[in-house]
Amino acid sequence: MVKDLGIALGVAQATDTPVPFAGLCHDLWSGAQKVLGKGQDHTAVARFAELLAGTELTGGSGSSEQP
Repeated sequence: MVKDLGIALGVAQATDTPVPFAGLCHDLWSGAQKVLGKGQDHTAVARFAELLAGTELTGGSGSSEQP
């Protein structure tokens, strides 16, 4: 994914296309890869975010109702 995001950023730059969140995504995937190892799937970014925040993401109570 890091490679794919790098390619996308390169194409966007070459075509003057704004991609405001692509750089952030690249940084998150790159950081997750460095910390958790290569070959990780999309859940690695969630685990990496947990490490950065010092907390665990949970699924909530299972209810879709809003308070």
